Amino acid sequence: MRKTKLFLSIAATACTLALSITGTLMYFTAESPQAVNVISLKGLEVFLKETGANSVVMPIDEDNKGLSYENVTPGETLVKAPQVYTSTSSVTAFIRVSFSFSWFSQDGETPFAGSGVNEANTAILNNLASQPYTNWHYENGYFYYVINKNDTSKSLKELAAGGVTDPIFETVTIPADLPNEMQHKVLKINLKAEAIQSAGQTQNGTSALNTYFAQLTTP
Repeated sequence: MRKTKLFLSIAATACTLALSITGTLMYFTAESPQAVNVISLKGLEVFLKETGANSVVMPIDEDNKGLSYENVTPGETLVKAPQVYTSTSSVTAFIRVSFSFSWFSQDGETPFAGSGVNEANTAILNNLASQPYTNWHYENGYFYYVINKNDTSKSLKELAAGGVTDPIFETVTIPADLPNEMQHKVLKINLKAEAIQSAGQTQNGTSALNTYFAQLTTP
């Protein structure tokens, strides 16, 4: 979100001074300069980055879509550890990360929807969601940044300015029993961090966060 400046203007009262001068009545007027109180609002800035093999760190932006791997074989485990972070000038926020799979033919552009896709997606997702980081809870297409995913309340955890989360997951394991039709196919894991300022929110938990975002997107 872009930083916004809110201009709060307070109009100065015009001050009129009447003076009596012998023989002639004259009115002198004076006006003070207008007082403009500028209040600069902090912005909410959230980003993704990921760490791969050999501790290579890549910020994810319009130019860099994340670390890529080629010639992967069934059963192989890949180092891929995405994290969310905020700028040092950002407001404190609640975080969720949308998550989905996309499969393509060898050209990386033609969508592929073979019979093995759903089974592969389920196996990969189950592995990701079971990884040990307790601050990320998966639910209905989102990873939520929570205080403890093992707590039934699923209370959201705040990410402060300049903060960095634990990795959402640390590795991606390709199922060992993929059918032959999955050969030479391309898997893309889609992540998008979404944030909302935590200050002023009266409720906590994943359902509350979904409600906040729904209100923002409803006309």
